[in-house]
Parts: sequence; C-alpha cells; structure tokens
Amino acid sequence: MELLYGIKFVISGDKIESIPGADNLIVMNHRTRLDWMFFWCCLYRHSFKSIYNLKISLKSTLRHLLGLGWATQFSAFIFMERSFDKDKHILRNMLHYYRRVRKDINLLFFVEGTDKTQTTTQRSHAFADKNNLPRYDYVLHPRVTGFSHTMQLMSQGNLDSLYDVTVAYKHTIPQSELAILKGQFPQEVHFHVKRHKKEQLPVEDEALQDYCKELWKEKEEQLREFYTGDKRTLYSWGDQHSVECSQLRRFWLVLCIIFWISATVLSVYLILTNSLVFYYVLASCLGMAIVSRYGLDTILAKL
Repeated sequence: MELLYGIKFVISGDKIESIPGADNLIVMNHRTRLDWMFFWCCLYRHSFKSIYNLKISLKSTLRHLLGLGWATQFSAFIFMERSFDKDKHILRNMLHYYRRVRKDINLLFFVEGTDKTQTTTQRSHAFADKNNLPRYDYVLHPRVTGFSHTMQLMSQGNLDSLYDVTVAYKHTIPQSELAILKGQFPQEVHFHVKRHKKEQLPVEDEALQDYCKELWKEKEEQLREFYTGDKRTLYSWGDQHSVECSQLRRFWLVLCIIFWISATVLSVYLILTNSLVFYYVLASCLGMAIVSRYGLDTILAKL
C-alpha cells in the first residue's frame, strides 16, 4: 500500500516485541473494517516475527469470504460470534490450541466488537445513556467483559504485555472494502502504541474492566485532539518518536510485490491452460467451501 498507493504511515510510541515463549494481547480502536489490514504495515516496521505471530479476532461471517476468508482460516485466526456465551468457549479453545502446538501469538483483539459507523455509534450512545456514561464521538464504548475474560485467559498462559494501539486516518477514512475498490485510500494512517507490562496490569475482573474503560477514555481524548486540533498527530501522547521504514525493509517490500504479482499471473495462466491444475483448484475450492461451513479453526481447536 505504501509503494503502490503512496499511503504514508506514521507510527509512534513503543515497539511491539515478540519474545520467544511469550504472548501479547493487542487492543485497538476499530475505526474501519480495514484497520487490521493497515496494521500489518505497523507491525512490519517493528519486526518480521511480530507479523509471523499475529492472530486476529474477526467476525465469524468473514471466514466464508472467497480467498481471504479461507486464508485467515489457514492462518488459524479466531472467529467470533459476537455473543459472549459462545465466544468465551471459542476463545478458550483457540488459546489452548496455540499452547498445544507451542505457538507464540500477538492477538489483535477489537474490544469494541465492531467497526465505527453511524449505526454502531448510535448504539454506543444508547448504551452510554442507559448506563450513565459519557457519549464518545471518536470511539465506541468497549465491551469490557470480553476484554477482562481475554486478559484472564491469556494471563493463565505466557502473557508478556498488553499493547494499547490507537489508529487514526488523515483526510480520507476508508470505511470498507468498497472504498478501496473505488480508490479511496487515506493519505496518512497514524498508529500510536503504548505497552503495558503484565506486572503493571490488574488481575481481578472488575479492575480489568475499569482499566479498559480508562484506556478508551484516553483514546477518545487522544482522537478528539487529532481530528479537531491543529497538530494532527498522535505524538503528543507518550513517547514521541516515529518508527520509520528502513531501506532494507522497503527493498523486501518491492521483492514481495514482484513475487506475488508474478505468482498470481502464473497461477491464472496455469488454471486457464492446464486442465489438471484447473480441476485441482476447483476441488480445493469445493473442499474449502465445505470445511468453511464448520470452520477450519473450529476443527483445529478440537484436534
């Protein structure tokens, strides 16, 4: 996205570290459906291992998307039903699976449960009014029960840190995949990262919920300053250095682009010209369509 579409990424704060034998929980405001995609560029500046260890909690409906949904299933992402009674079992089973296969993870968890739209903002306002909470204009009220449960589950394993990430878009906010197809890319994407070591975090359920509420209160203030102030950066909060993309990493980006374009062209050519490849791909697609009815992640968790 940086090289092809000229998007500028401004990343500040703490470095997301992947320590061997340790897990991290990453929480981020969910401004658009594409936040997780832009977040790859943030992790790329920190380390390759941070990307390799990334797991994302997604809506269960996304597993059925042709191609992308299947890829996320093969990556063993976590697909949520947006019902705590169901999701607590899904989350526990997947975390046990990661431990069983000795996989260190950076779990990206969207505490708000959905992206910010006009409809979800109205629901957040209604929730705030009902519970005597302030209305938020730049974030949604977090689902603190899910946050505290996830923290407690991961703390039973090898949790090292909680990373609090704030994302903001300058000029254009691409709300969905349709915006990208229309060529509506943001000129700048800002990420600010704040690390909270496990030893700094509360343990009890209610204390964790209050901790999450305080994080989101700070996000609201931070983003209000970003969108309405003159500075239009997230630097004024915490550590004020910006993580730049090195020339070596840009070189690898170019190689990756060349590789994937070449692989795509070659794959399409073989599908169109070789009957054996065509039927193999057809059988694979049918197989994944069947597996997706149950969820590859669900099958893996029960093995």
